Parts: sequence; C-alpha cells; structure tokens
Amino acid sequence: MIQTNFANMIIASAGLVLGILGLLQTLITKYLKKGTRKYFAVIFGIIILYLLSILGRELARVGSGYEWAVLSRSTLFAQALLSSLLPMVVMFFLLDQFREDSIKDFVISTISCLIWFFYVGLLIYNQYSGMMYRVDDSNNYTRGPAFFMLMVSPVIIMTINLFILWQKRDMLSKKQQAAFFIYDTIPMAAVILQLFSHGIMLIMAGVVVAALVMLSYIASDQQEEYYRQKIENEKLKNEILLAQINPHFMFNSLSAVRYLVREDPKKAREAIDQFTSYLRDHMDSITVDSPIPFMDELKLVEEYLSLQKLRFGDALNVVYEFGHTDFKVPTLTIQPVVENAVTHGIRQSKNGSGTVTIRTLKADDHVEIIIEDDGAGFDPEARYEDSKRSHNGIENVKKRLKLVSGGELFIESKPGSGTKATIVIPDL
Repeated sequence: MIQTNFANMIIASAGLVLGILGLLQTLITKYLKKGTRKYFAVIFGIIILYLLSILGRELARVGSGYEWAVLSRSTLFAQALLSSLLPMVVMFFLLDQFREDSIKDFVISTISCLIWFFYVGLLIYNQYSGMMYRVDDSNNYTRGPAFFMLMVSPVIIMTINLFILWQKRDMLSKKQQAAFFIYDTIPMAAVILQLFSHGIMLIMAGVVVAALVMLSYIASDQQEEYYRQKIENEKLKNEILLAQINPHFMFNSLSAVRYLVREDPKKAREAIDQFTSYLRDHMDSITVDSPIPFMDELKLVEEYLSLQKLRFGDALNVVYEFGHTDFKVPTLTIQPVVENAVTHGIRQSKNGSGTVTIRTLKADDHVEIIIEDDGAGFDPEARYEDSKRSHNGIENVKKRLKLVSGGELFIESKPGSGTKATIVIPDL
C-alpha cells in the first residue's frame, strides 16, 4: 500500500507539473483562437485542481483518525466532481466548434447536463450512504456495492461526446477529429480499467496525457489555419486594391479639382492635398495584416467622404453617431461599404442626394458598425448585374472580416427605402 501511495504521489506530482506547463502553453501559444484558449485554460485549470486533490488524498492516507478522514472525504469528493467536469467542458468545446443552434445540439447538451447533475446528486448522497465508496472515521477507505456508478456517468457523457464527434466529423479537420477522439477514448479506457484496479490512479494519468495530446493537435491545426489565412490575405490584398481604387472615383475627383483650379485656386490646393492624403493612406492600409484602431480606419473614411463632398457638395450629408470607438477593425472594411452607400445608394436615388449615417455600438461580446443610407436601396435577393465591381468589393470586405477578425457583414435593403449595412466584430 505504501508503495502504491508513493507511486500515485509521484504520478500526480508529475501530472501537476505537466498540467501547469499545459496551462502556460495555452496562454502563450500565438496561434490559438480566443475561444480555444478559453476552453483549454478551463480544462488545464480543472486538471490542476484535480491533481491537487489527488495529492491531498494521498497525503491524507498516511494518517488515521477523524481529522484525516474528513480530509480524505473532501479530497475524494473533489476528485470525483472535478474529473466529471472535464467531459462536460469538452462537450461544450466540441459543440462550440460548429456555431450551430440546432434543436439536436440543444437536446444533446441538455441530456448531458441532466446526467451530470444526477451524478453530482449521487456524489452528495454517497457522503451519507457510502453506496459508492466509504471512508470511516478511522480513515479507512472501502468501495461500496455501487462503486461502478462512480464511473458510469462520466463514461456516458464521453460516449455522447463521441456520438457528437461522429455526427459532426465532416465539419472538423482531421487533426480536430483526432484531438477530440483521443481526449475521449484515453480517459474512457482509464475509467473502465479503474473499475478493476485498486491501486494506481489510472484516470489521472489518462486525463493529463489526453489533454496534452489534444492541445498539441489543435494548436498545430490552428497554426496551419493561421498560415493558410495569411496566404489568402496576401491574395485578397491585391483584389481589394483593384476593387477599391475606383477609376471612376479618381476621374471624377480630378475633374472636380480641375474645376476648382479655375474658380478657386486656394481651395483647389486643399483638394489636391486631400486627394493625395487619401491615396497615400489607401496604399498604406493595404500593407497592414492585423486589425487597426477604429479611429485610424475612420480617418480613411473621412478622407474619402471629404472628396465626395468636394464633388457633390450639399447633395451629400454625413452623420456620425459613435457610441463606442475603443476597438479594432481589419483595414479597408468600412470605407468600401461607405463608398457603396454613396455611389449606389445616395447617387442612385431619385434626386441624387441624401444622408449617410455611420454609427457604432457595443454589445456584450461584439461591436457593431452600422452604415446606413436613405438612398435608392435594392433587392438583396437580386444579383448585382449592373454593379459587378461593387459586388466584388462587398464580397472582399466579407472575406477580409472573416479572415482577419472572425467578423461578419449583414446587409438589409429595400428598393426606394435605403440600405443598412452592419459590420459585426467580436470584441477581442
């Protein structure tokens, strides 16, 4: 018994070190997504607490008497509770990969939660009945007649996780499939073997190894995805550059400057400075990979609108309503939408005039940028047959939002009633 106790302490100590290293790796790995980092931090946090409870239990086993018995009961309860939490966290992690709100997923998660709550109820009841295990007042541990119930509920939840993985396998990469499969099967095998073992804590070894393997696979997968997106971003830059530096806009702006040279040379010089600044900032923004402060992106929008005001005068009205500005956006995602509102909204209206409103607001976990015009509007179901360049520009914005920040662009419009474009960006 002493040798087994010592072996468990050695394994638990080694596992604790690995768990702490896993948590540190989670926090510092560059390529992990925010949601993935959160789940792994929770997983390794639970594992660390679980291993500490095992160490506490192994230390308590060397003593006898009521005080040591209380410590043993507390640490054994913590072990069972914490180990049962892990498959629940993995289930939510797995479901979160698909971003679906289907009834089937809701039913599956509800069933798993009910099983877990039932299991916790059994653990609490066991403290009084000893049906699964008992620690007497002399600190002697014995398995109860229903010891298998200690293992059944976690195994059922792990089996449900494998069912989810099988159902959603086509939506996951090969490495993601391997990561979740390994994390479910290794601890499940350890739990089943533990039923027939009275010595070494097999479960703790299985849990730590499975978590580290899962982290390794998913970190590798997300690193590959990071570089794939980087390559796609490089290709997308050229598309954005071609789509957004509109030859018609440049021609019309230069025509307006030519008119001002004759009528108001001083104002013409200011217009040339604005136009030069716009082109310079437009070119500079193409070279930026990561999101930039919203106010920097707004500067490009304001320069663009200043040139449009130069051309259209009072026919174009601009309203700013900022409820939140302390966030970042991918470059060249707002100005193209504003350009679309001016060119295909305001200028296509019956009288060729109108207002563009730019608003921002903060929700619980995201930021919204709303670009709204009271112009011509259009049928969202119809294709942009007569404005292919505009359509390409908007599609580029959607791609860039998705690739750089996980954001989305939603467009609502109705012929004759204007257009509302909403950019939604996760609040990082």
